[in-house]
Amino acid sequence: MPLTSDYRKVNTEGWTEDREKQIREFCFPMLGIRMGEISSKTIGEIYFRFRFLEKIGKNLFRDPLDKKELYQLLESYIGLECNISPEPRYKFIRSWIKTLEHEIEPGWMQ
Repeated sequence: MPLTSDYRKVNTEGWTEDREKQIREFCFPMLGIRMGEISSKTIGEIYFRFRFLEKIGKNLFRDPLDKKELYQLLESYIGLECNISPEPRYKFIRSWIKTLEHEIEPGWMQ
């Protein structure tokens, strides 16, 4: 199934073509945090997950965003929906810890 985004509910008034392209492609980082929509109810969890990945060295953005910049970006994307099934926080953290474990564990120990 292809990854899709629906940003019709996002206030894009005055946005440039580049900014609209960015929101269309924002489902890729959303896939990495396993969340399907940005809303006033999910923004805190989404913020946490992006910051968590940054803290463990798995930043999903080209350059790290400061706290305020990340939150403002997420606020501007409220209404974005992607066809991603959300996972509870513990499953999200567990999957990334397993990824780290596989990166750290040397092949000769397997």
